[in-house]
Amino acid sequence: MAGLTWQDINFEEQYLTVRRSVRYNGATHKHEIGSTKRKKVRIVDFGNALADILKKARKQQLENRMQYDGLYHRNFYREVTEKNRVHYEYYNLPMTEDAPEDYTEISFVCLREDGCFELPATVETACRTAARKVSELEGFHFHTLRLTFTTNPLSNEA
Repeated sequence: MAGLTWQDINFEEQYLTVRRSVRYNGATHKHEIGSTKRKKVRIVDFGNALADILKKARKQQLENRMQYDGLYHRNFYREVTEKNRVHYEYYNLPMTEDAPEDYTEISFVCLREDGCFELPATVETACRTAARKVSELEGFHFHTLRLTFTTNPLSNEA
């Protein structure tokens, strides 16, 4: 979810493509954009309800960009090669700052109001808080939603 970009969403045919993930590298103290855990690209169909939510979110992002003006942030990645390993480091810059030549802009779906990328840790924290405060959610974590999404259609013979 964290690595989803607007280019990954096909509104016309109502599917999204999961092709990247975002993780924190404790050694470099930077967030990295990379392939999914098993390097598997997944196609996920969605219905009208999610299409409407995503369209409203995109519109809100564009409105926020205008409203925040120079305080709005743009998101970038930079290719880094270390020890024969290529990875992509994540950066964000305010609209007023020019990006270095080796930065490539990326258009994430999950952004804060000011355009900053919504880190995966924020979602994890929200899920832990919900599980602590709502007794019916004991043991709940974000990955549970993915498991539920795939299990329910299969149990209904989809």
